[in-house]
Amino acid sequence: MLREKLYPKVVSILNSWADALNRKGVTPNQLTIAGVALSFLAGFCFSNSALLVGALFMALGGVCDAVDGPLARLSGKESKFGAFFDSTMDRFADGFLFGGIALHFFNQDEPFWIAVSIGLIIASFGVSYAKARAENFIEKCSVGVFTRETRWAAVGIGILLPFLLKPLLLISFVGSVWTVYQRIMYTKNTLERPASAEADAAL
Repeated sequence: MLREKLYPKVVSILNSWADALNRKGVTPNQLTIAGVALSFLAGFCFSNSALLVGALFMALGGVCDAVDGPLARLSGKESKFGAFFDSTMDRFADGFLFGGIALHFFNQDEPFWIAVSIGLIIASFGVSYAKARAENFIEKCSVGVFTRETRWAAVGIGILLPFLLKPLLLISFVGSVWTVYQRIMYTKNTLERPASAEADAAL
């Protein structure tokens, strides 16, 4: 996945930013809230078809989201509640961004792309929920290509290169639905594996 491939290459930069913020007294939760606020501004800009300005806010929000984890570890404030809070706020950020894009297409009177944008909101929530719910029953469920980082990267490219926005939105929607399916099947297979192993042992 995108995070696993990209994160090791930028971790030193993120840690240096986290160190600077820690010295200024910024907390991880404050940074998380700032990221959501920036995502709201990005969505507002998208809804008014100010795509490039929105892309700037989106990028800044993405930086906040990338740095709050390293800041939590560096400051010694890493906690289960912090992880829960960050994940919950991520859903708001996704809704603001993709909702803003849906409103952009509403202003352009393009109902199909409104539907795709709304579908992407639902699918993105489904991807996250499938992981969170699955991990109540199995140790880890991070399978699938269209994670949050991939969706943001695809939409970001589409915003910067408007002729790619529609196809990348559609790809992100289909890819996110497929990722939900992958996580459902992975969870199903993982839960059934011990029972199969016990049945084989009994024979």
